[in-house]
Amino acid sequence: NGELERTQISMAAIMNANGMNAGGIHGGMRVAADQMQKMRKDAAALPGEFMDLANIMRTGMIPGAHAGLGVDQMRQMSAKVMAAGAVSGLPMDQVAREFAQLMEGRAGAHNVFGMRLMGLSGDSAEKFNKSDAASRAKMISESLDKFAPSIEVFKTSWEGLSSTFVDNVKRFGG
Repeated sequence: NGELERTQISMAAIMNANGMNAGGIHGGMRVAADQMQKMRKDAAALPGEFMDLANIMRTGMIPGAHAGLGVDQMRQMSAKVMAAGAVSGLPMDQVAREFAQLMEGRAGAHNVFGMRLMGLSGDSAEKFNKSDAASRAKMISESLDKFAPSIEVFKTSWEGLSSTFVDNVKRFGG
């Protein structure tokens, strides 16, 4: 499907442009294909569809690379972002966008995910934004770890099972 192909190419290009893999764009395509396969497994335990998870990862990859995160770290962080986003009751496209903003040091009143996840507003947001990329990634990761246990519960929840069903229908039916 075109969307999956575009996602794989985008991820490969991001990895290639940001030194996240060896082997140029073609090596990036292999790494991206492997990551997408792992994300399919991750998505089965998460409260959202595979493309939601892929969007979160793709959106956060460039600032993640600037923070020194590897591809596996970004995939694992993206899964936690999806779970925290569901817990916070925000739409996944907003979660993806605002996660990337946090990684880029753009916390504040406009970033609802950051306010709910980490309580970032006013002075705390300003201090966070002035931190270097690696420090921001570490702070985000520590906050996400607090929500990670919800993944185990989502795996057997109606939301987790139904989103997996929708993914399977999309994958095999169309």
